[in-house]
Amino acid sequence: MRKFIDIQRELDLVRFLESEHGDLYVPRATDGPPIIVRQFQRTIPSRLVGTYARLLAACQAWIEHDSALAALVRIEQPVEVGEDFLSRAFISATSLASFLSSDADDDPPEPPEELSTMQTRFRELASTASTPHERTLTAILARSLLEPTYKTVYSMREERFVVADLKPTVAELEELAALERS
Repeated sequence: MRKFIDIQRELDLVRFLESEHGDLYVPRATDGPPIIVRQFQRTIPSRLVGTYARLLAACQAWIEHDSALAALVRIEQPVEVGEDFLSRAFISATSLASFLSSDADDDPPEPPEELSTMQTRFRELASTASTPHERTLTAILARSLLEPTYKTVYSMREERFVVADLKPTVAELEELAALERS
């Protein structure tokens, strides 16, 4: 399993954005599809990278249990999981925060019709969460699907929302790691 320093050298990564969970990096130049790399060196410790990657997959699986919701939203999956980093496709699109802006001076874009349908369906499904694992997943997903965030975007090409990055707390990741061990 590679470390961030390895991929940083290989791809000539430059810091794109400082982030609470770990800074984001992009290659200085690329021949392939654009990627973004998160180095876990801030609030989320590198020992939880695997848990975070499994969280992404678990949230996508939870969404896929309902075809109506899966048609409206998906979770971007990593292309590589390292010891202290994740890399994923770089997505540039209109954020959920832009659609949900309450400031009239911001002149928010017209939300896609899928927004209210997606949020309503998510609320219906989340209200039936029955296990501790499922309740934790839906709490994390709620921050990405119901609240203004720049980490969830609307892809016009896919005609659905894409969660580029979830917003778990360290406590939630620790809880998930403990549930995995039990």
